[in-house]
Amino acid sequence: MFGGGARQPGMLAAAGMAALDHALPTMTETHAKANAVADYFVGELDLPLLCSCETNMVVLGIEAAGFPAQVWRQRLLEHNVRVFDNGRLVFHHQIYQAGIDALKGAVHSLVKDATPRQGAGRG
Repeated sequence: MFGGGARQPGMLAAAGMAALDHALPTMTETHAKANAVADYFVGELDLPLLCSCETNMVVLGIEAAGFPAQVWRQRLLEHNVRVFDNGRLVFHHQIYQAGIDALKGAVHSLVKDATPRQGAGRG
């Protein structure tokens, strides 16, 4: 018996070939973009990461930072940045610097707006 149940295995092979031809050569750059954003979030905005950024994923601890999931998603959407509400950001090889800048600006705005409210009751 041959195959193993895959129909049209050529289509799967074509997808793999496209990934090797187009995504693999840009992987180092994509990981560097994710790392730069993670460094910005931690270093400039003092946001916690749930795990270290070693690939193309940045996993923010949005709940630990005081942002409910729905607020996180809605506030970034107001800046035309679409994210899932779990704090996980996955960088694709076709993300341009303008998109990264929009993400950083939206998160900066969220943190800046939240900071006075969080500290207002202390003192």
